[in-house]
Amino acid sequence: MKPPIRRNRLLNAFSLVEVAMAMSITSFSLLSVIALLPSGLQAVKDSAQDTALSSIIRSVRAELNQTAFTDVRDKLTQQSWHFDYTGLRLDGTSNQQDRYFEVTFDAKAPTLPAGLDVSTVAQTVTIRATYPVGAPSTSQTKKSIVLLASRQSGR
Repeated sequence: MKPPIRRNRLLNAFSLVEVAMAMSITSFSLLSVIALLPSGLQAVKDSAQDTALSSIIRSVRAELNQTAFTDVRDKLTQQSWHFDYTGLRLDGTSNQQDRYFEVTFDAKAPTLPAGLDVSTVAQTVTIRATYPVGAPSTSQTKKSIVLLASRQSGR
């Protein structure tokens, strides 16, 4: 009877070349994923700021809906509003460090062709958001949106 054949244990292991290839493929994959992290984090930050700006615009529109048409220019253009990072409006007693967005307004009659005057029934309200507050002006972002405010019957 023949004795059982024993295989050499070295034949069952990975070679140094195979291990080196596997490590290089793994490290290349990990470096690719790590390289994408900064752009992904920037996208999350931009998305949060856009969400906050949407909340700010909703807040301004709600305020415009509650304001009589004749008072829009006086109520909005003489002040600037401050909001935190999430888009919540801050009052005048809030901490200066909590301010992230500064919003200013400009209301005027819309410009129409042929000299039509609609200033008694319509106004354009320009909302200018600047953020982050307190940063140097070269690193601040400024966005504007124009809304049309019109006179409703009985207001």
